Amino acid sequence: MILEKDIISWNTMVSSYAAANKFDEAFELFRHMLTREFEPDEYTFNSALHGSGHLSHLRIEEELKKLKELEKDEELDEEKLEEELKELEKEKLEEVELKEELEMELEEELEKLKKLELDELEVELVELEELEQFENELEDELEEFEEKELEEEEELEKKELKKEKLEKELEEAELKEEEDEELEGI
Repeated sequence: MILEKDIISWNTMVSSYAAANKFDEAFELFRHMLTREFEPDEYTFNSALHGSGHLSHLRIEEELKKLKELEKDEELDEEKLEEELKELEKEKLEEVELKEELEMELEEELEKLKKLELDELEVELVELEELEQFENELEDELEEFEEKELEEEEELEKKELKKEKLEKELEEAELKEEEDEELEGI
């Protein structure tokens, strides 16, 4: 713990908070410094201003009034502060524009990806439909083949029956012929 703080200690603490993106703490410390009747120098103000990308943390009119009261440091004048504020506003505007530009690019990329995925899905769907159609055609051909095979089996059975009938008739005819020959031989 520092018992007696000098301007370097204050500056170090303010700039450390700002560098760590703890802007609220940096400004709170800056205000605490003012209540302790420490006079911030140019470095203190620059750390507090540069640390803030959020101008909402600055109450510009209050700080300008306090600056006018603290103008003992000749290098820190109102014009320089206004330039710093304008620079910060410009940087903030550029950040906002960059963020919007990046968001638009991201949205465009997402749309491209969605379209690509949709196109791929459509291709897969067409391929699936073609495969289903091919399967249906194969099933139809198999059915036709099985029907023909069944018809051929039925035809073969008819021929077998006819053959058996003819063989039986032939056998009967041969038996009758043998009987006739035996009868003639008697």
